[in-house]
Amino acid sequence: MYKKELDTPYARFNIKEGILEVSYKKGLIITPEVAREIIKTRLSFCDGHAYPCLILDEGILEIQKSARDILSSSEGTSKIIASALVMGTAYGRIVGSFFIKLTRPSIPVKIFNSESQAIEWLKEFKPS
Repeated sequence: MYKKELDTPYARFNIKEGILEVSYKKGLIITPEVAREIIKTRLSFCDGHAYPCLILDEGILEIQKSARDILSSSEGTSKIIASALVMGTAYGRIVGSFFIKLTRPSIPVKIFNSESQAIEWLKEFKPS
């Protein structure tokens, strides 16, 4: 099983079994600058390959509106086939649902309570 990892001040990136996992760090405030840095790091980490993406929220404090716009833009979703958001709290799920409805991402996006359910859904999008 191929596995690749990178730890940054904002997030941990892993590629496991053809799925990109991004764990946003606790206490993170995502500004436009942070959003652009996360995208740049992800694109470099993925080395030009597209992946289904598992996003884990470890306790993001805030995502500024302009940062949400950047993350849901064609730049922000570049090389992401589909995205599963795992939100550990009811508040996180509400914010995630709100984010999806407002930004209308161009890729399939779904919110899950459990990582295992999210991974099962993402397996449908893994390239052959």
